[in-house]
Amino acid sequence: MILDERAIRATIAHEVAHAELRHTTGAGNLFDFLRACENVLHYANPDRTVTGRIAAFLLRAVLGWVNREYLVLSRQNELAADRRAAALMGSPEMARSLVLIAGGAARLRELVFAPLQTDLLGAISLPATPLQRMSTHLVAIRDHDALAAAAAKRMEEEPMEDKDSTHPPLRASLANLGYAALPAVDPIEAPAIERLLPPGAALDLSARLDAEWRKLAQARVRLGG
Repeated sequence: MILDERAIRATIAHEVAHAELRHTTGAGNLFDFLRACENVLHYANPDRTVTGRIAAFLLRAVLGWVNREYLVLSRQNELAADRRAAALMGSPEMARSLVLIAGGAARLRELVFAPLQTDLLGAISLPATPLQRMSTHLVAIRDHDALAAAAAKRMEEEPMEDKDSTHPPLRASLANLGYAALPAVDPIEAPAIERLLPPGAALDLSARLDAEWRKLAQARVRLGG
């Protein structure tokens, strides 16, 4: 609904690059380690035995380290996938998709999700769904000047590195492609959903997403008791 076909194709190239580069996070080895610890703790109570206490201590220490290393590896994988995708699509196309995604995400937070969060607080009836709000504000969200300004603001305000994130900041992602500053990019063209999906399929998908959101929202605001 927000991005055009060019940006979607660049994003798909990024995901294909992950597969081509065979990016993994060592989950298999981690699973083996956790299973070994589980076996030890099953027979050695950490509250009653020295072996159990040692196993529990090692488990906590390793999990903290694994989480930090996972985040570092994830950020490195994202940059490598961007470089690989840029080799296929061209750096300008990849940079354009990064800028549009960053700006679009910021505009969505501002115009859709932040107001929705406010409306949900103390709600006694369901507010408009996210997709309905996106449709209402679609022109404003996709406005090129506002979107570019939102991307520039995000790039200026975000830290050089967020150690708690699986993705690198926009500045690092663009630098990875050879851009020292936010590049000027082409405006968003026709929404990809209009070109890649039949009208009936798009409407059906929207209806399904709206229905699922209403179900979750109703449970959250505890409507009807």
